Amino acid sequence: MLGRLGVRLAVGTIRGYHTATGSASGIATEKIGNAQMVYLDRPKALNSLNLPMIRELYPLYKELETKRGAEVICMKGTGGKAFCAGGDIVAIYRSGLGEDGTDPKTPEIFFFEEYLLNERIHSLAIPHVALLNGITMGGGVGLSVHGRFRVAYDNTLFAMPEARIGFFCDVGGSYFLPRLPKNFGYYLALTGERLKGADLVHFGIATHYVGADDSALVSALQGISSADDVSAVLDAHQTTLPPCSLSDEAIEQIGGCFAKNTVEEIYDALDQVKDEHKWAAKAISAMNTFSPTSLKVILKSLHLGARHASLKDALRMEYAISQTFMRKQGDFFEGVRAALVDKDQNPRWNPAELKLVTEDDVNEYFDESRSPKLHFESPKL
Repeated sequence: MLGRLGVRLAVGTIRGYHTATGSASGIATEKIGNAQMVYLDRPKALNSLNLPMIRELYPLYKELETKRGAEVICMKGTGGKAFCAGGDIVAIYRSGLGEDGTDPKTPEIFFFEEYLLNERIHSLAIPHVALLNGITMGGGVGLSVHGRFRVAYDNTLFAMPEARIGFFCDVGGSYFLPRLPKNFGYYLALTGERLKGADLVHFGIATHYVGADDSALVSALQGISSADDVSAVLDAHQTTLPPCSLSDEAIEQIGGCFAKNTVEEIYDALDQVKDEHKWAAKAISAMNTFSPTSLKVILKSLHLGARHASLKDALRMEYAISQTFMRKQGDFFEGVRAALVDKDQNPRWNPAELKLVTEDDVNEYFDESRSPKLHFESPKL
């Protein structure tokens, strides 16, 4: 649920969407034809997801599903820079530390309601089209990958770099990442590597590629008569997909390195090919700056998530992990401090080395008996 981490882009002002409802909550909506348009509308914060936004989206989606209020739902970010750069982690940080004027229950409530929204999007019978027009990270990934369709652009920038702030790949990351081909999800999770739009299609994260101009696509979606038309409309408006940025050889090498069972073994595999492959040297360099605890928790969560039968099962596990990170007040709080509060970019991880993170340390994050339980409503409600 990463926020503005690592993004050094000037944030423009909102560029005109006429909306039927206001966006004081960060969500703006309008109904056009049979399309329910949903705009993530906090452009100055790169549309990062906060609790008021979640509380607008969940009942909206529930009502649309119950009353069949649309034939397609289209979600897009405003401002021209981002779809959604992640969750509002600074607010969680301040609440978790008990700063004046904050609610200490926010970390528990935020993740609970965010994960319910992730599952709601996953279970929708109405086609959900996420238009990934810009930065898509952390919580923004959770709003998109679980829906039926994801449209990438030439300005899409995708990443799951939670290890950099001492956290883990949540919002269903433990479910969808290990299901990507060639162990590529393990690579993304452990290195925080950023992907551009075309690569999202090549690796199965996005379903379609539209280049730069989506006006004809959006207009066509708004003009559909039935949900059955959505797939054909998306297919008809695709543009030529650029080639993958990684060679076949690199993809095979990545798959081999990240098939290992431990973080230490992955490091060893990367070390063996780093002199010949720049991507391997880059991966080592990135991982060296990340929380050792996060790296080990992430790898275990992916191994377990690969065996989970449903997204719900994965989210239940992730909720326990998230609350352990909050309860321990360790690397997550230090990582957010270093990256987004003090901005010294010098986190002091504890433990500071992989070899000091024991199996018992990691297992503690997966002990659901010590955390509140995540429960779901029946999809029929």
